[in-house]
Amino acid sequence: IGNTGATFTGASGTLTGTLTAATVNAATIGNTGAAITGGTVTVSSTGNLNATLTKLQDGVVATQEWVYLGDPAFVPVFEELNRRKAVVYTHPTTPNCCNNLVPGVGVSSLEYNHDTTRTIASLVFSGTATRCPDIKFLFSHAGGTMPFITERFTRQAVRKEFAQKLPKGVLHELKRFYYDTANASNEWSLAPLMKLVSVSQVLLGSDYPLRSPEAN
Repeated sequence: IGNTGATFTGASGTLTGTLTAATVNAATIGNTGAAITGGTVTVSSTGNLNATLTKLQDGVVATQEWVYLGDPAFVPVFEELNRRKAVVYTHPTTPNCCNNLVPGVGVSSLEYNHDTTRTIASLVFSGTATRCPDIKFLFSHAGGTMPFITERFTRQAVRKEFAQKLPKGVLHELKRFYYDTANASNEWSLAPLMKLVSVSQVLLGSDYPLRSPEAN
């Protein structure tokens, strides 16, 4: 699950979108026989979502514009995914705001983890996660930097405007999400995550072939 094997190309021939959301044809998120099937549907925050919903099969949805998954434009998509009790797998890339902020340091070393955290925040604080209790969300790289700043999430969540969006609290949502170990199978990354969630929420992930089996 952690490595979809899919390639997403836009007009420039490069990976597009903030994240990818994939529905996985599996009975449970832990099914080792899970496989991604179907075609690729491109979703734009200003595009024709009705056409997307018509085409949507068990497969992959790639966001074409630099918006996060809690954006209101994706409400009908997530409603349909929730109806299907889908698994939604996300993988980060570099947002337009944050390319080469630290010269000489690869963007994947910094921004991929922050991008995952922004996406988790978007899904949680928009109320999308609460509205879609039957979706199993899976985040790459042990949840990015989210486990390290959980307390900031909990402080944000006590504000009045989030009372209806997070009726069970932010920790309820964070603890029900799933996280893979790709590029995070080390004591520094896993220790804070394991203090937040139970082992049932952590899945084996790999960044092979971008990283060697030993490095994973």
